[in-house]
Amino acid sequence: MELAKRGLDDLQACVRFLEEHNHLVRVKSAVDQDKVLAGIARKFEGDKAVLFENVKGQDYPVLVGLYWNRPMLAKLFGTTSEQLPFVLSEEIGAWRKNPMDPVIVDSGPANEVIEAQPDLARLPIPHHAEKATRCWSGCTGIVRCWRSCSAPPASNCRSC
Repeated sequence: MELAKRGLDDLQACVRFLEEHNHLVRVKSAVDQDKVLAGIARKFEGDKAVLFENVKGQDYPVLVGLYWNRPMLAKLFGTTSEQLPFVLSEEIGAWRKNPMDPVIVDSGPANEVIEAQPDLARLPIPHHAEKATRCWSGCTGIVRCWRSCSAPPASNCRSC
């Protein structure tokens, strides 16, 4: 797969790749993360990824739909739609057999924003329905659970 050799070694590079291949919609106007963001994203579901650059009340942009289009994801990974599951499975298997140690550096893109007291509850979590009390993304579900109840994240809490 060799994403780094293709210059796709971070999320910004992947966003550029999607844009260059007409698989990205940029929303530059301010949007509310409560229902509006998800409503706009739904119009492109299964087609293009959507980058919301200005989410009201948030410090970070929101990218949705990176995984919802198999041909787009296959192109990103340099394979075909048919081969994508096998390529990913092989790569994950190889990584599990020979995991890499982390490389520690003094500076880099991951160090551009450093928060001494990070508050994961401040991450922009799209709301998909008017009375929704749960979010639908795996990692944001963990964030939501940590914020909403005392159950540990691995417990698959159903109360939040």
